[in-house]
Amino acid sequence: MRISIDDLTTLNNRNELKSYLNSLMSLSESQRKKTFMMFIDLNKFKYINDNFGHNEGDVVLIEISKLLKYVADTFNCFLCRYGGDEFILIKKNADEEKAISVCAFIDKAVSDLSDLLIAPYELSVSTGFVRFDSRFTSVQDFIDAADKLMYENKRSSKKDFSKLTN
Repeated sequence: MRISIDDLTTLNNRNELKSYLNSLMSLSESQRKKTFMMFIDLNKFKYINDNFGHNEGDVVLIEISKLLKYVADTFNCFLCRYGGDEFILIKKNADEEKAISVCAFIDKAVSDLSDLLIAPYELSVSTGFVRFDSRFTSVQDFIDAADKLMYENKRSSKKDFSKLTN
């Protein structure tokens, strides 16, 4: 089980993600074009670890994981903990509008969770998404593209998921 499941969050891990993405590579072009990857990064996670301890950081990761599991179940997505405070959601059979709505849903859900927690810090995430297409010749190319768009969103002062489409 450790080969495919993250110990802390019990989500799929990076190994399972790569296996899942490799299976996507065998789909037809028309099926792949309906697949979106959302790269999600917890904002200011280092601040939580540095100021409140790694145990508190683990609690935050577990709570965010539960929330993202709910999102994945709601929108029928593959979900994994990519590493540290980074997560990846994959939505098949979708269009750009659906990808935007999933990102907005995640953002709102994390904001609501932050409001519910009695903690001296705020939780928020940055998300970037990309559609799978022929320019991606490897699984890593696909991951890197979503990661890049997530960082563009992180640097932006106002979240506008529609501007993240390429």
